Amino acid sequence: MFQSLMPYLLAFLLCLSFGLGLYLWKLRQAFQAYRHWAEQEIAQLSPTDTQTGALKADPFLHQLEVECRRAVREFMPLTLMKVHFELLHEAGELSVFTQQSAAILRQKLARPGDQLGQVEANGLAMLLPATNAQAESFAQHCHTHLKEVFANASVQITLVACTFQPSANLNAVYASEKLEALLQEALQSRAGEVHFHAEEIADFSLTYTL
Repeated sequence: MFQSLMPYLLAFLLCLSFGLGLYLWKLRQAFQAYRHWAEQEIAQLSPTDTQTGALKADPFLHQLEVECRRAVREFMPLTLMKVHFELLHEAGELSVFTQQSAAILRQKLARPGDQLGQVEANGLAMLLPATNAQAESFAQHCHTHLKEVFANASVQITLVACTFQPSANLNAVYASEKLEALLQEALQSRAGEVHFHAEEIADFSLTYTL
């Protein structure tokens, strides 16, 4: 009698194994979907870009605002830089250049308060609080290093930098707009080079509030 039940028992075990395998597969798919969703949520909440490790635009602007206030309070200059990438031919991806450049520039920002930001798809920004006359040399050094790394790539690298003096009108919006205007001017006249501007005492009002 037991032998006569064997086929049914084997069929039952086979169905049970198949059902259990299907359940585990669906459970794994659900777990992977949840993991993907969780990673996306974490990436959205994270202040840094997952590809470059640089601050996202909003956190970077927030940090810029904080440092602008500190510059006014402590009466120290502040330098803001932007590196702009542009493909010369329809080859390659800007994201590759941006990621590699972010890794290079992060190593050069060693002081407390220095920040690297992913402010746009084809550009990176650097925030350098309490800077001095060496800011222009640093900008030139960064640009030269990037050009050496991408010497064989069809990409144009333009770097603009501006050193702001502490004043009542120094804030994130003012600094960002002035740097963007400097970038547009550079792209029209000196694309692929370093364009540096430093505010002088005559450029701003000495009247400010703490």
